[in-house]
Amino acid sequence: MMRRALAALTFLCTVAAAQQPPPAPAPQPAPPQTPAPGPTAPAPGPTSLPTAVGTPTLPPGPPTPAPTPTPVYRYVYAPTPAPAPSNAGLPRIFEIDVTDQILHPNSDIALRVVTSPEVQTVIASALGRDIAIPQLAPGVFAAQSHIPDVPFFLLRTYDVEFRAATVDGRIASVTLPFRLGR
Repeated sequence: MMRRALAALTFLCTVAAAQQPPPAPAPQPAPPQTPAPGPTAPAPGPTSLPTAVGTPTLPPGPPTPAPTPTPVYRYVYAPTPAPAPSNAGLPRIFEIDVTDQILHPNSDIALRVVTSPEVQTVIASALGRDIAIPQLAPGVFAAQSHIPDVPFFLLRTYDVEFRAATVDGRIASVTLPFRLGR
């Protein structure tokens, strides 16, 4: 029971640590092509019929990976930009997208944070725990996970802080409330 409670308390931070989309399979080299067989001569005898010319068939190419479903973000937070002189040279968080603001135990969650390109790390913090969100492209950080089943007394609102940091230590942060409910 205690382990389940601890897992539930850190569910928001495990968003980034869990499931990553599987990597695309490496292309396999095609086998060497063999020349198509030519027409065969009819066998001697009264019952022989001419045989058809073989049609060359190409070997199958590398398998096409199944498309990864794009998550639906029902909760999109876009902070209002600060005036230009006050935010010059600072990293920015342009948008935070989550599957929903009310999260349900035993369900999947997807998260995406869009930042300025100089941001190198994005960290989600809740209940004293920090989890790094993986970077997909410059300025795009995303993850998918599963929220475990939790006891009823953990169903409440949690504040999650998203911190975007550059290599030289400049930080931008946004704190959002998320409700864990049935």
